[in-house]
Amino acid sequence: MRKFFLSVVLALFTVAGVVPAAHAGSICKDGSWTASEGRGTCSSHGGVSQSGVAGPSAPAPAPVAPSAPAPVVVTPAPVPSAVVTPTSAPGPAPVKTVASAVPAAPTVTVPVAQTRYCKDGTIAKSVGRGACSGHSGLAPIGAAVPAAPGTPQTSASTFTAPIGEVILPNGSTPGAINPAVTQDNIKSTICKTGYTSTIRPSSSYTTALKKQQLTGAYSYFTDKSTGAYEEDHLISLELGGAPSDPRNLWPEPYAGNAGARLKDVIENKLNSLVCSGTISLATAQNVIATNWWTAYQTYVK
Repeated sequence: MRKFFLSVVLALFTVAGVVPAAHAGSICKDGSWTASEGRGTCSSHGGVSQSGVAGPSAPAPAPVAPSAPAPVVVTPAPVPSAVVTPTSAPGPAPVKTVASAVPAAPTVTVPVAQTRYCKDGTIAKSVGRGACSGHSGLAPIGAAVPAAPGTPQTSASTFTAPIGEVILPNGSTPGAINPAVTQDNIKSTICKTGYTSTIRPSSSYTTALKKQQLTGAYSYFTDKSTGAYEEDHLISLELGGAPSDPRNLWPEPYAGNAGARLKDVIENKLNSLVCSGTISLATAQNVIATNWWTAYQTYVK
């Protein structure tokens, strides 16, 4: 029975290909197989159990371990980056303008205080009684008064008139008034025949001053001959001008149709208007000191 079982098993292995076919041999009693069938076979294995049994010609090959599968590299699909579209921050809500129900305050024009002067040209600190004590009294509004000499000019103040070139004094001759002449006493002063001869300065004084001015404040006059100029009172004596104040005297050229002799015409005309009461003394003094040619056009033409 045992031998039969071994034979069947061997046959099955052979048929299945597990034990390859070989030449015939013997199966020993201990179950081992030998390729010999002769005398002494299986002598050390308990003797022969079966002869003529085919045995393997070679040991069965060692099973080959299957190859490890190649690793599969999985490349993850790229995740698309999220595209963020910036949006502008909402601006502040518009502010509604609500018209004020309160009416605007009316514009108030504050009158500018008028500067008042004393008769000697100093600025009055007040207009009350005694405001110009020691300064010959308070000058009327608009009256020409002495002023501090300005910076001498480097050229003559001139403009062209229909009759020729008009020359005006520069800032060093602003004009000055005689405090002894007032609106109240014009009948006994400037309106009285011969009055100006009593206060007129000497020719020696005016000639010396003329020379000084021609080399000083009026040095831009090219002709240095004293005979070419009248040492003129800007505010004439017959209009209450200061007789000897250098601020009221300047070398006025005789040359031209609008020279010193034409100015004498407006001086006489203004004196006539003041003495007749047509214009005030202060008005006459102001217009002659401001621009004698304009005064000429206003009162003579």
